[in-house]
Amino acid sequence: MKRPRAARKTSAPRKSAGRQEIRVNPAPAAALDADAVEYVNRLAAVLGKLMEAQGRWIPEIDAVSRQQSLVNDAGWRQRVTGALADLVTAAEGLRIEPVPAGMDKVDGALADAQSEAMLAGQGFGEAVQRADLRTLVAALEHIDRMNQLIQRARALISA
Repeated sequence: MKRPRAARKTSAPRKSAGRQEIRVNPAPAAALDADAVEYVNRLAAVLGKLMEAQGRWIPEIDAVSRQQSLVNDAGWRQRVTGALADLVTAAEGLRIEPVPAGMDKVDGALADAQSEAMLAGQGFGEAVQRADLRTLVAALEHIDRMNQLIQRARALISA
């Protein structure tokens, strides 16, 4: 009788912009005062909007990565530009005020995340019109960094 093979080890899934799950799981309620709980709840609402916008943008970027001729499609250009504009608008809400005591580092990470989103949006519409794939890739990299910074903020909340 043959022995069953051991399960294969698999590598961790690749993370790319929009595919990372962004959660805000605060520390136990006793560790957060009322102001911090309100801050976290407001942040969760902003992150929900941000994820919705990423959910519209990422498929358009994925589509053009598989079929580069889409850069010449007016419908695709309109969808991808509108989706990134929605993402940038949602990211504008990452700076939540007032910042409660003890949340300064969280706010700093969110400020950096917001900056990355703004950088992604700079010149994006023009790049789409020019079919500039390098700028599209750069925008994706900024959104990846934005997500990493949001993850850092989440970790700071949970710490």
